[in-house]
Amino acid sequence: MSSTAHSSPPRRNSATNVMALSSSHSSDSIGEEKQKLLMDNAKEPPNKSPNSTISANGLKVLILLAVQNCSKNLLLRFVMKEHPKFLTSAAVLGVETVKLVLSLLYIAFVEKKPLSSAVEFIKQDKRNTILMAVPATLYSIQMTLEYIALSNLDASVFSVLVQTKLLATAGCAVLILRRSIKKVQLISLVLLTVGVMLCNMKDDKSSGKQDAEMDTTKGIIATLSIAACSGFASVYTEKVIKAKRKINDDLPKSQTEPSKKEQYGLAYTQVQLAFVSLVIMGLYCMTVELDVIIEKGLWHGFNGPAFVSIFVSAIGGLIVAAVLKFADAVLKGYATAISVVLTGVMSMLLFGTHLNILYFLGIGNVDRIQRAGSLSSNTLVSPLSKPCAVQPQYCTAGSNMVQGVVVENGVIQNINPATGQLIEPAVNVTSPEELENIISAANASQPSWSDKTLSERIEAIRQGLIAVEPIGDELASVITEEMGKVSAEAKLEVSNAIGLKDGWLDMVKEANEDVHLGGGEEGKAESIVVRDPLGVVVVISPWNFPAGEIPFLAIPALAAGNTVIVKPSEVTPRSGELFCRALASSLPEGVLQVVQGDGKTGEQLISSDDIHMVAMTGSTATGKKIMNVCSKKLKRLVLELGGKDPMVVFKDADLDKAANDAVCCAVERVYVDESIQNEFEQKVLDVAKKYKVGNPTDADTTIGPLASQVQRENISKQVEAAVKEGAKVLYQSDCPDDRHANFYPVTVLSSLKQVMPIQNLETFGPVVAMSTFDGTEEAAIEMANSSEFGLASYVYTTDLTRGSRVARKIRSGQVGINCYSILEAQPACPWIGHKQSGFGSHSGMDGFRSFSVPKSIVFTTNAPK
Repeated sequence: MSSTAHSSPPRRNSATNVMALSSSHSSDSIGEEKQKLLMDNAKEPPNKSPNSTISANGLKVLILLAVQNCSKNLLLRFVMKEHPKFLTSAAVLGVETVKLVLSLLYIAFVEKKPLSSAVEFIKQDKRNTILMAVPATLYSIQMTLEYIALSNLDASVFSVLVQTKLLATAGCAVLILRRSIKKVQLISLVLLTVGVMLCNMKDDKSSGKQDAEMDTTKGIIATLSIAACSGFASVYTEKVIKAKRKINDDLPKSQTEPSKKEQYGLAYTQVQLAFVSLVIMGLYCMTVELDVIIEKGLWHGFNGPAFVSIFVSAIGGLIVAAVLKFADAVLKGYATAISVVLTGVMSMLLFGTHLNILYFLGIGNVDRIQRAGSLSSNTLVSPLSKPCAVQPQYCTAGSNMVQGVVVENGVIQNINPATGQLIEPAVNVTSPEELENIISAANASQPSWSDKTLSERIEAIRQGLIAVEPIGDELASVITEEMGKVSAEAKLEVSNAIGLKDGWLDMVKEANEDVHLGGGEEGKAESIVVRDPLGVVVVISPWNFPAGEIPFLAIPALAAGNTVIVKPSEVTPRSGELFCRALASSLPEGVLQVVQGDGKTGEQLISSDDIHMVAMTGSTATGKKIMNVCSKKLKRLVLELGGKDPMVVFKDADLDKAANDAVCCAVERVYVDESIQNEFEQKVLDVAKKYKVGNPTDADTTIGPLASQVQRENISKQVEAAVKEGAKVLYQSDCPDDRHANFYPVTVLSSLKQVMPIQNLETFGPVVAMSTFDGTEEAAIEMANSSEFGLASYVYTTDLTRGSRVARKIRSGQVGINCYSILEAQPACPWIGHKQSGFGSHSGMDGFRSFSVPKSIVFTTNAPK
């Protein structure tokens, strides 16, 4: 690399201080000889301008930039994996404030000049202060987009994709600076850009705060926007910086007596840029986000790592300015390209990202792979030491992975969680055209279906449930094959669904009957409350009860006179379709239909103006997205969402029963009176050791595999994190050593702390997590209510008065006293989630009526019979 890029070297050469590398000069007055030199330079044709060259100082800051850029990407990714809810504009304000403070400190303590000189510089250099608004705005947008991109993309994916800025920077350099780019440089830039676009961009979405909140498409768009902003801003900033330096560089040696303005170095330009950025972002916050700031504060949601990331990003801004002084914008792009390799290696070590050799050429695959983490505790076996349950041949370019399920070329890659093998026959995703036809058919069939009497509709539904009986064994077998439920439990699920045809269906009928108010005496006014159907109802069913949950949502909707479109979970597509086909066999065409696909299909479905209601059982994150889409048309909703069910065990409880229910039902949080901790933990261990994890078709297996690899990764990470933070592993069962399967051992933990992720995030697996409380009702209620969820809760005590008192103060939809409420609740009880666990309700008389709208028909006399 050449060190002759500048006619006179900078006066400071310290490589350990970015600011010490910066001392540019400009002049207030230009003599005749200066003017002549400038005019001569101006006459040079564009193709004579120098190619990208670099000085020794330039090389140092380029290396420093590559290291900083890698650190920043990894740190921001770590911060955003936790999904902090802070204002990105506040983060930008923080970065610019740190840059401003550091620049002023450099001026005061290194250049030993008064801070007033910075103010004087901004005043004297008014033109460039105004011009700085352009790069300042672009840099602010770029920093904001980085938070969006790194909350939706793996750091390695981001670092590769953002290198499209190389081509943007080169193009801007040619257009704005009239810089010539060597053909070999241009070819390499084009190849790198094309290679990046061909990347198999899959993110490691297995962090604790689940995948549904991440959007790879949003991350890609944000990253490409960063490239565009960065390319133009870098070139524009270089132009501003070097425009002032060029006058001084072109002076003959005899005319180096500097004027007052010529003493202003790069630190002043940094003050100038940071000042303008703060003004712009301050105005943005005051005009756009003032209401949020007033309500929550500017720095709400920030944590330690987030503040550290602000400092690291600020340092990067200072380094970039030094790069633009001692090198140029194009070479800056190559420095960040070097950081791709660094980021890839560090991301592989820190986040478990899998990289093949082509990644380091900028055109590689960034595939999903679980992290083979190890814990300090020798008693804990990490199932993640086994390879991916979704075999590599199914994770190919052009596929879309949601909840661990690959959708490839319009086909759901349906994997048996016990074997890792593809399930046949294949399940095709419903195309957008087919979807429109299904929605049209549902709307066309709805009027004639609702014209039938309530009794006729109920009888048709009853016959549909009866039609499930002949395929009961086949359906149970498919459930076991698709989601790993042991055979006995799968058969019980199917049997319970068929059993709804009796008393439960009669309650649905009663809930939809007309209600007469008043009347009786001759001529007395009477009103009738009738129920109108909504139209077309979408039912999105979960994977954990693929046959058992559909009737709870679809049948009340059908009984009310709606037509129904069911989208089974992509984890269990065949189970849901098999049940719906049987149920629909006794209904008119178009009344009950099925669509298949992942979240994209679901979004297309519920976004249609011809859909009038959505009923879904699933994650809270997905529920929020559905609510957002449906709010635009005020569509009715019933959402049963995530839970973190607590069990409170008082010292007078039947400990054998409580221990059995805690293990059998995999209660998410168990709070035990500290006076009986040891005794209760031993009883839990005795129960846990009776369970066997294995092939779900084996008669002696009591726990099958988890439904997906993502679920297994999520549970394992929660357990590992808890152990690292002090939880004790009391027991882990044996587990089949099948590298293709999703088995997870029965695990019993104690000494949990409320701040641990496993105490706050939905676990959904064979893990019993126990902690203690002081035995008082107040402490029990506080701990039970400490979660953002409120689906179900359990209180174990022989004092039923106390149990009732505690239950009334726990904020959840159901509270079981000495029982698992979902199994023991009366059929007329509603199923509803408090807080983040749901919206609306299903089941019970109230829930049955959620699928229709009441209408009052008012008479001044008795109503006609």
